Amino acid sequence: MGDLQTLRKKQEILLNKLEVLNQFVEHYKAEEHECQLEVRLGMLNDVYLEFTNLRTKLELLLEEKDAAKYADAEPKVKQEVVSHREEANLQVVQEFDNKFCKVKAMLIAKRPVKVVAQTAPSVGDADTSFPLRVKLPDIHLPNFSGNLREWVTFRDTFKSLIHRNSKLTSMDKFTYLQSSLSGPALLEISGIDLSEENYSVAWNALEEEYGNKKLIVKAHLDVILDLEPLTKESYDGLSHLLGEFEKNLQMLDKMGEKTADWSTVMAHVLCSKLDSATLRNWETHHNSKDVPTYKALLEFLRAHCSVLQSIQRAKAKPSEQRPPKAAVCHTAVRSSNQCHFCSGPWHTPFRCFKFQKMTISERNDAVSRNKLCRNCLKPGHNPRMCEGGTCHHCHQKHHSMLHNDQMRSSVPQQQSRPTATTSVQRQKPRPQNTNQTTHTPANNAPANPTNLQTTDSQATQPQTTSQNYVALPVTPTHNIILSTALIRIKDRFETRC
Repeated sequence: MGDLQTLRKKQEILLNKLEVLNQFVEHYKAEEHECQLEVRLGMLNDVYLEFTNLRTKLELLLEEKDAAKYADAEPKVKQEVVSHREEANLQVVQEFDNKFCKVKAMLIAKRPVKVVAQTAPSVGDADTSFPLRVKLPDIHLPNFSGNLREWVTFRDTFKSLIHRNSKLTSMDKFTYLQSSLSGPALLEISGIDLSEENYSVAWNALEEEYGNKKLIVKAHLDVILDLEPLTKESYDGLSHLLGEFEKNLQMLDKMGEKTADWSTVMAHVLCSKLDSATLRNWETHHNSKDVPTYKALLEFLRAHCSVLQSIQRAKAKPSEQRPPKAAVCHTAVRSSNQCHFCSGPWHTPFRCFKFQKMTISERNDAVSRNKLCRNCLKPGHNPRMCEGGTCHHCHQKHHSMLHNDQMRSSVPQQQSRPTATTSVQRQKPRPQNTNQTTHTPANNAPANPTNLQTTDSQATQPQTTSQNYVALPVTPTHNIILSTALIRIKDRFETRC
């Protein structure tokens, strides 16, 4: 037990040292810390070697301890213990390696560029040498997680920037390699110690695992064949489809496959992924009994894609210029999806037996108590703002189940519109034009010409013949009907009206 505690304490010290180096990188200042870079790199390598040796001893001790503890356990239990221990060990090592690679890559990137001596012409024939310091941009390597379709791109980029770079040591290349890997790819070389001699071992292991041409070609073909067919005509969908086809075919060309000989097959596969509208346009455009080529189909679809993009922008432009409309909505809120009258699962009032058994007055009380709209029996608005229909019996703004036959008779008979007679009586007397007279019979019948003649004495008095106007009781309504009048005008072009 004492040895186990000692090893764990040493591991904690090494992890703290790694964290100190990480803090150094994060708070790095060139003018203060540039001279410490080489020393810090040496410390970092020592930490890695000590951690590797310490971890080996610690895992062996844990293995012996578990073997003694579960000596009499069932095989299934022993297997679970071993799996759990290996998983925990892998997690610790993986976290340490990721942090180590991150810190070392950043330390290497902060190394100053070596001074380069150049000659510059001067006055006379003398040449003066002067140093030139240039800060090159940081190298951003692609990350490879083990996806076969990404291996060729990663391999070529890494070889160009790191693997064939004669200015980098094998230790530096190994560090860059570890910082560029993740997932299964990183696990592939996690058991290889970080050293000058092991870089080539790690690189060859990756090429052996992921450099399988057959599997890479199969992976790209699977992407092409498994693309989802388009369901409707759209620029985004067609653009994505063409991009995936072209990208994977180019990678197949790079792998040495002669995709130019696949024209008929690729044209057929691409047509099977098109929506019905685009396919109809292609058949109309082709209009031939000859077998279409993939190149001709691709050219048509690119042109069609441009058309769809233009249409999409044209549709979006007016909506951007037009000021937004004020949205009016009526929200019906149902609390807990229950009926407001019987507290059961929500249903329409027509299907609510409790609401149907109520009298008209009880229904009105229930509607008011639940703060519902009297027109649609839903909460959230009032009848004036309701967009629902009207009563089937009287076409007023209330629900048909709230209709009462006495509603019309309950309106006070005194409630009526002001009659034309009353409005005429309130007017001040004014002179009567002899060329113009007004008459408004109640039955809209033609006026008698003899009644149109007025005397001078009558012209100064308002006409108050009550028999020409009828006052009727009306029910409350939101409609307003204006009074009308029949007018006959006599001018110099007519001898008689």
